[in-house]
Formats: sequence, C-alpha cells, structure tokens
Amino acid sequence: MAVYTHKANPVTQISIEELQEIWAEGGTITQWEAVGGTGGQISLIGRQSSSGTYDYFREHICGKTPEKKQREFRQGISELVGSNEVVESVSKTPSAMGYSGMGYKNDKVNWLKVSAKKGGEAVIPGEDAARSGSYPIARKLFIYTVGEPTGDIKAFIDWIKGPEGQAIVNKEGFVSLK
Repeated sequence: MAVYTHKANPVTQISIEELQEIWAEGGTITQWEAVGGTGGQISLIGRQSSSGTYDYFREHICGKTPEKKQREFRQGISELVGSNEVVESVSKTPSAMGYSGMGYKNDKVNWLKVSAKKGGEAVIPGEDAARSGSYPIARKLFIYTVGEPTGDIKAFIDWIKGPEGQAIVNKEGFVSLK
C-alpha cells in the first residue's frame, strides 16, 4: 500500500494523523498548504468500495469514532476500479493524492513517506520497510485454509512460498517473503 502524488507535487511526507484529516469524514484538511504543499484543494483518488485496498485504507487511515464505530471516507473521492487506474489518474492530476498498491508506481508519480505520528520518522514504501513493519501502512496478505493443508492445497502453498512462486509475487508488484 502506498500514498501517491503527482510528480510535480513538492510534498514528500505525511503522517497517519494528517492522512486521516484528509481522507476521513469530518476531516479538517482539504488544502495542500496544510501539509506543506504550494496551494489548492487536494483531489482525492482511491479504489471502489468493493476493493480490499479500499477496506484496508479506510480501516487503517479513517480510524474509529469515539463510539468505536468505523469512520467512513469523506464525500467527493473519485473511486476507480483498478489500482493502475488510480495511479494513472494521479499522474494526470497535479492536485491529486491517491492510494494504491506499491507495485503500481511509475515515473509520473511520487510515493509519500508516511510516519506513524506527526513529527515522527517518515518511512518510504518499499520491500524492506514492508517486511520489517517499519512502513506504517504496509498491508499483509494471507492464505487461509480449513485445517492443516494437504494434497494439492499444501503443494500450492509450498510452491507459492518457494523460489518460483516468490519470483511471481515480485513480478506482480507484491513484496516477497524474503
């Protein structure tokens, strides 16, 4: 998971608290000046509500209300079908901020470094930071089975954890186990 901006945007880092104030309902940040930018309204671009990326970002960035209910995204976010579409739209919109998987970065967009707390150390998305847990919005993916896997299921899990499977994981833009 990464937060993307247009290549020309001078903002290089952001905190979880600032992201919450930008993305969540009731948030107070709508202008780039509030996070060190040069001006104008922040145009928000994300995934559609049926996406696991949408759910993860909402849960980890929007947070909970004082009553412990999930906060929702603010109104006015452009919700796109695919991760690549999010990054492509950010690349064409100088005022944009978007979220998507790390594997979709291209030379027309920047990643924002993210800190767990305002004023804390901001970490750039990357394989080592995702594996170590130092990147605060790294999203882990799991394979679940009913009981101890056997047969073809065990063979598939062993294959995906092995060199050939992990090479495909990397090729598809995900972070391998090692």
